Amino acid sequence: MYNIDGQEKLFKKHWALPLIERFDHRNGITPYSGIVPVTENSYLVPPDILTPELTDLIEACEKAASILQCKGLIRIDARAGSDGKCRLFDINMKPNMTGCGRPNRDNQNSLTAIAAENINWNYNSLVQNIANQEWKLDI
Repeated sequence: MYNIDGQEKLFKKHWALPLIERFDHRNGITPYSGIVPVTENSYLVPPDILTPELTDLIEACEKAASILQCKGLIRIDARAGSDGKCRLFDINMKPNMTGCGRPNRDNQNSLTAIAAENINWNYNSLVQNIANQEWKLDI
């Protein structure tokens, strides 16, 4: 159960936040966020321009979370091959959760926080929605 736009929404299967694309790579590598803030070389992929390849990527991310039986938020990184097909290459079971707001760090949102902004979650509401996903271990 999540609170999205002021309404409780129940998801019965794994779901993905909006996609974030990174740009401004240097020698094929995205600069470390301590050098270039993630907010300066990343953007939200608008849902209205999703290609079939990106739609497949979203489905692959949701399937990976399902296969892993994830109980909380994860971050999955992908790359497009020369054929245009996106492939998962890193599944982060503990995603970076940096949030802006501290003095001199107003541009330090993580990829997860940037994606959450598209469903109207600020950093605090993102953390609150994560915390609301309590689960009990069956022993």
